[in-house]
Amino acid sequence: MASQVDSNNILSLNLKLLMIAGIWCRDTIKHRRTRIFYSFYEKAVFLIITSYNCGVFLHPFLVKQSMEDFVDSLVIFICEILHYGKYVSILLQKKKLTKLTVFLENNLHIQGNVISDMEKEVKQRKVALARKITIFYFSSLCITATAMVVPVVAVVLFEYLNKNAITHELVIWKMWIPFDYSQFPTNVIVFVYQIIATFYTGCSIIGTVNAFFMSVIVCTSLLFEMLSTSIKNAEKSPDIQLHIRNCIIYHQNILKYVWAIYIFNRLYVGFIYDDVLFQSEEVGNAAYESDWYNMPINTKNSIRMVIMRCQRRVAIATGPFGYLSMPLFA
Repeated sequence: MASQVDSNNILSLNLKLLMIAGIWCRDTIKHRRTRIFYSFYEKAVFLIITSYNCGVFLHPFLVKQSMEDFVDSLVIFICEILHYGKYVSILLQKKKLTKLTVFLENNLHIQGNVISDMEKEVKQRKVALARKITIFYFSSLCITATAMVVPVVAVVLFEYLNKNAITHELVIWKMWIPFDYSQFPTNVIVFVYQIIATFYTGCSIIGTVNAFFMSVIVCTSLLFEMLSTSIKNAEKSPDIQLHIRNCIIYHQNILKYVWAIYIFNRLYVGFIYDDVLFQSEEVGNAAYESDWYNMPINTKNSIRMVIMRCQRRVAIATGPFGYLSMPLFA
């Protein structure tokens, strides 16, 4: 028995979070006024994040400080470069990311426009996992950002209520600012600006972007798992040769897709990508464990090609450190 599957929800939560964060709106906004507003919103987010990161980048080199403070500033500098790099990579690769996500939505059907109940169950399980990861990761980053900001805000409010004025610098993060911000109201303006920048960096850049790419990896392993399931059920097909042919074409498309996301390998998390390695190897195992010995000669040859190709597992290199996986992540 087969059934239709709505594939449009596979990354819907991640795409909504990216749009709300002002990072990327993949789908076209219908109303003109909304498009204009969102365009200004994106530019405002870019200005806040970029100006904040510039201040963090310049602080270790333009502000005189002790060696201990310099090391602290340098650590923050390195972390912000990594996070800002992810943000910029999305801004520069919007068209490629659009193709990537559309591919995921349009390639959940190996044999025509319907999938078997077993394949549907695999798809629903992986999509549920991707949503859980997104919710957990994004929520944890929001809680972390709130926990970092609230105590500082409480101290500042307490000080203001007792002294009625604050005549010193108010900062959450060390950053270079090209003017004196030790006096009221400049110090308060800078303080509010840093609060906004902290939430956008923690929740938007780190939270939504990382959750998006982790979901992409989960869905990549979904493609391999669905292919394995389809190959295992090949003997149930009325036209086995056509069934195997579709599986081979599907496998080739997945490999091209994995190569397309190679440029984002620095954004991946090893323990999730480990599942991609496992599922890609399972394709070859599924071909071998199928009822291939009772199939026609042409079909046997096709399955043999699948097994030979799967002897090389899908892997993403991380420079000289090896391939991205759970052992490397640890």
